[in-house]
Amino acid sequence: KFGPTIVCDSDTIFCNELDSLPPPEFYDNCDPNPVMYFTGQDVEKFNCDPLYLKRVTRYYRAIDYNGASSTCAQVIMLKRIPLDSVVYPHNFNRRPYILACNGNYPKDSDGHPSTDTTGVPTVHGFPIYPSSPYCNLSADYEDTEILLSDCKKKVIRIWTVVDWNCVNPS
Repeated sequence: KFGPTIVCDSDTIFCNELDSLPPPEFYDNCDPNPVMYFTGQDVEKFNCDPLYLKRVTRYYRAIDYNGASSTCAQVIMLKRIPLDSVVYPHNFNRRPYILACNGNYPKDSDGHPSTDTTGVPTVHGFPIYPSSPYCNLSADYEDTEILLSDCKKKVIRIWTVVDWNCVNPS
C-alpha cells in the first residue's frame, strides 16, 4: 500500500505573503483522515539577487491509519517588494488633516506629531516602521520645523525607505 498523497506545489510569492501561504493539500485513498505534519524548513538567502530575497523549502510528512507515510518538499521563492509598492502616509497640510498646535495627540521625543497620529509607510497594509527591516525594507523619518508664528508652525516630515539589497542600499 502506498502512503498518503501530498501535493507540494512550488510557488513564487512576495516575501510578506509567506505566513499566509496555506500548507499543501493531502489525501489518502484508504484513510479519509490522514494526518500531515510540518517537519521543518531550509532557508537560502540571496544577498545580491535583484528579484528574489530567498528560497524557502518546507518539508511535510503525511501518515495514514496503517502507518504508511509520504513526504514532500515545497519550494517557495520569495520575491523582493518593489519600492513603488510602498504607500506613504497622507499629507497633513490640508483639511481635515491639519493638527492644532495645542492639540491633544501623541507627540514624539521632539514634540512633533508621533507616527501613531500621522501614520507610517506600509507595504500591502503592513507597516515598515519602526520594526526591524521588513522584507529587507526599512524606514525612518526626519522632521524639519518651520516656525511661522508662536502657534503656527509647519513640520515637514521626510520619510526614507531603504531596500537593503546586497551591500549597498538603494
